[in-house]
Amino acid sequence: MKLLVIALENFQDLELVGFLATVKRAKIFEKISYLNLDQTTALGQFEIVKLATKKKLNYENYDAIYIPGGRAAQQLRKDSKTLEIIKYFLENKKWVFAICDAPNAMYETGLINGYKFVGYPIANQQKPKDFFVNKPVVVSKNLITAKSAEYAVKLGLKAVEKLTNKELAQIVWKAHSGN
Repeated sequence: MKLLVIALENFQDLELVGFLATVKRAKIFEKISYLNLDQTTALGQFEIVKLATKKKLNYENYDAIYIPGGRAAQQLRKDSKTLEIIKYFLENKKWVFAICDAPNAMYETGLINGYKFVGYPIANQQKPKDFFVNKPVVVSKNLITAKSAEYAVKLGLKAVEKLTNKELAQIVWKAHSGN
């Protein structure tokens, strides 16, 4: 399988690393690519992670997509081309993983109407009562969302479980936690 990561400038470093370390440990993706339609590098908001990104690729060849949040979610709200790519994954029943403010941005732009989700709690932001679920990780159809950076590993574990099985997710959790 192949994973596409949306790497907009100022993505949340911990959300990227926690999720990717988890799915990489499971060895379920033979290829992981980083996409930023505007530039060939992307720097995390804490300047810990700097990625080489592709400005163009054939995203239809990927099986899943991951969208980290952080300040990058503000850019995502205005990035119609990247939103169209995410829409492609949703409509084609491919797995979509998003965390923190990214699910909020996806909801606000109409991408995940009809999906249950969780996102970073933002003061004075209206959440749809029928669709917003205040849990650490929420699975709805082909969308898996997580509340914040604290849950990046849990999001990765849920991705491993859904893409493979609970047993592999348990093995990865034990390796991460030392239990």
